[in-house]
Amino acid sequence: MSEMIGNIVVCCSECHASGVPHVGRYVWFRNQYGARVRVFCYRCGTVTEKVEKKGIVTTERKPWKTKILYPLIPEEEFPF
Repeated sequence: MSEMIGNIVVCCSECHASGVPHVGRYVWFRNQYGARVRVFCYRCGTVTEKVEKKGIVTTERKPWKTKILYPLIPEEEFPF
């Protein structure tokens, strides 16, 4: 289940990971005018900044990466 801050869904915009161990967040501000949240994805390393102004959410992908702590684990294949 994803966390919501205002109208902003706190999940990765690249791999759509959500939840406490996979996604970290930093809330810049949240008030009656909008919100600004920076999302750190620990699965793919993407850093995204989401801004809500007057009910419209814009997403900006930052050029830097964060440390990958929970890599995608490939599913095991059956031997037959």
